[in-house]
Amino acid sequence: MKAETKAEFKKFIVGCVKILSFFLVLALIIEVLSLTYFSKKGAVEYKTGLNKAYSFMQEPKDTIDVIGIGNSDLYSAVVPAEMWKKYGFTSNVIASPHQTPLQSYEILKEVYKTQKPKVVFIEVDMMYSDSLKDVSGIERKQSLVSYVFGNFDADDFDDLVESRIPLFTFHNKWKKIGKKKKVETPHSHGYKFSDTVCDVNITEYMTETDVAEPIKKSSKDYINKMIDLVESNGGHVFLTEMPTVTSWNTERHNAVAQFSEEIDKEFIDYNLLIDEIGIDLNKSFRDKGNHLNYIGACAVSRHMGKYITSNYDMTDRRNDPKYKEYAKSIKLFDKEVKEQRKKEKNVFLKKEREQEYKEEEQL
Repeated sequence: MKAETKAEFKKFIVGCVKILSFFLVLALIIEVLSLTYFSKKGAVEYKTGLNKAYSFMQEPKDTIDVIGIGNSDLYSAVVPAEMWKKYGFTSNVIASPHQTPLQSYEILKEVYKTQKPKVVFIEVDMMYSDSLKDVSGIERKQSLVSYVFGNFDADDFDDLVESRIPLFTFHNKWKKIGKKKKVETPHSHGYKFSDTVCDVNITEYMTETDVAEPIKKSSKDYINKMIDLVESNGGHVFLTEMPTVTSWNTERHNAVAQFSEEIDKEFIDYNLLIDEIGIDLNKSFRDKGNHLNYIGACAVSRHMGKYITSNYDMTDRRNDPKYKEYAKSIKLFDKEVKEQRKKEKNVFLKKEREQEYKEEEQL
């Protein structure tokens, strides 16, 4: 081998080693940060879009009877404290803004490392968390390359990377460094409190139609994976949808109702039970009709608690010493709610509150 060729080869090898070393060091840094500052357990300590979704990590091992999982519609609509006070079972809400079925499945796997819930209810608004792709069903010949790229879902890939590498999941915590944490109701067990009442203009809402809005196949697949996970651990599952004027309609109800029949699971759509649960839609939202406030959430929680105790073998744990910490947390939550309600005296949505909710949804 000529001297010039040897020199070029040596330069090439050194370059490769440098590149490999860089990526090895980068991988090590990512892993260390993911296990420390950007860990899943650390997510609950900061007011980010994910602190509610990972609040279950604060619960003592094997103490949660019921788990609810979904997006922001859910954490605005289910109050674990209300169900505890009325029915005596423990519960936790796992939800975050725009949470997808894939993300929910990955988080649910984390739940089963420390909890074995008897009942899991899945909020189905997240099945429409992104826009539908081609649903025409037209079959045509494709090359291998066009097939791969045509069926590659960038959103799902992004969700998967985030769920597997905590650094990417909790990257927005950089903004919180040096700032005092602000979790308004840390003893809420995943519920997001708001006593604000927004004036809602309700026109067409759940109008009758036979049309069904198609559900993305991958969304169905991850719902089925969640169901399999729950049932393989001895639990029970039902589907539900919270009252929401802006992100739900009869077309979506019809599609989910068909899906629930296919998988033989109960589907409770609270948008069709407004009169039964006894809420006034004009006084039950903290924003323009998307998320319930505390008044509406308590009404939904009472109804859901009754459904769960009527259909599943639940144990009243209010006098069980093993659950004294949970009982204590409910008392602290009630205290926090009283303090927050003093701050939210104005019954109509203020501009600063509206901005806060917009920022929340952008997390």
